Amino acid sequence: MREHDLTLSPQADKSTLARRVSFDLVGLPPSDSLFTSFMDDQDPGAYERLVDILLASEHFGERWAAFWLDLARYADSQGYQKDNLRPTMWMYRDWVINAFNQDMPFDQFTIEQLAGDLLPEPTDHQLLATAFHRNTMNNDEGGTDDEEFRVAAVLDRVNTTFEVWQGTTISCVQCHTHPYDPIKHEEYYGAYAYFNNSMDSDKTSDHPNALLLSPHQQLQKQHLEEYLAQLESANDTLSQDYREALIELLSIKPMKVPVMKELPADSSRKSHVFVRGNWLVHGDEVKPAVPTALNQSIAQEPTDRLELARWLVHADNPLTSRVIVNRFWEQLFGRGLVETLEDFGSQGSMPSHPELLDWLAVQFTDQHQWNVKSLLRQIVLSATYQQASKVDSQLLDLDPYNRLLARGPRVRLSAEQIRDQALVISGLFNPTTYGPSVMPP
Repeated sequence: MREHDLTLSPQADKSTLARRVSFDLVGLPPSDSLFTSFMDDQDPGAYERLVDILLASEHFGERWAAFWLDLARYADSQGYQKDNLRPTMWMYRDWVINAFNQDMPFDQFTIEQLAGDLLPEPTDHQLLATAFHRNTMNNDEGGTDDEEFRVAAVLDRVNTTFEVWQGTTISCVQCHTHPYDPIKHEEYYGAYAYFNNSMDSDKTSDHPNALLLSPHQQLQKQHLEEYLAQLESANDTLSQDYREALIELLSIKPMKVPVMKELPADSSRKSHVFVRGNWLVHGDEVKPAVPTALNQSIAQEPTDRLELARWLVHADNPLTSRVIVNRFWEQLFGRGLVETLEDFGSQGSMPSHPELLDWLAVQFTDQHQWNVKSLLRQIVLSATYQQASKVDSQLLDLDPYNRLLARGPRVRLSAEQIRDQALVISGLFNPTTYGPSVMPP
């Protein structure tokens, strides 16, 4: 801003700030009571208190789960010809909502989704998290080659992992090496080898699964058991309350959820380069390895999916925190500090504020200990975020896309937010969180 003789715009008025930060943090307009109390609160700390109330809302998890589930290519149906329903995939969605609401550190969030099944004695929650990579499409159409679509699912996992966490569109070298790219064709299949040893079938009925309760079901069960114990201690086991609570407890049953599971060591698959990307034409055998261009600072090569997940959030891997911070920034400002969210490579955009991006990335990992709520709180409390979004003709000519951040964000609501806003205004909004997916007409 100094280089262009600019200063920050004035702070946005209170009603604009309330609406902006509410949509950004919980995906909904502020409730009447919350809005009124904020507008009436003349204390200098009123805005900070509003932010803390929104961060504590159950809808916080829903708003940021919607953001994450897009990256996880989440769907309640399996895609392809029949597009059959996945009747229990909502339990993974609930895991994501719960993880954001509980402010699970992002490094743990990463490891559990990519390799929770490989942790020592994994909990039900950690197994459920691995449904992240069960969101791949499945083709149950008669006559299809099961191995072809198993391979397609593994390729999808490779591409998704590197794009989401590394901002690297690694799928470009699936068929051949590009002379201008630092990642080679053969290296792609070293990454492929990390994911090629999971128990897989393209047939939905053959997926490895686990009998699990969702996080919300587990909490419900715990509360009901405690309540029943209180009634028993009061010799109140014949009351209506006891009978109703007991029936509700018995109705909470685990369900089969598709999860990741590794093949036994004695039946592991060998991985090969696919010549020209053709899964039927095998070239040289490859071992699990991260592309050299992405792995220059870590002494020991990850050897399996768990070590790969830990490598992604390792202190010596500076890329993950920058990519993730950039994704959060884009959600709040409408444009990333690196505009090409999915491409931090040589073909992507240069960061508009490289020092800011690096500083936020270090804040995220060191100061905030990978806590998402703490990072978002820091950003929305900044003077930059709180600016008015009004713009004069001179500033518009100089900086039409607000790359210099000399005014507040002006962003379009998502389709979900537009619909939810209409429901809230009309009194039809259902605030219930968690549970099976709803299919509107």
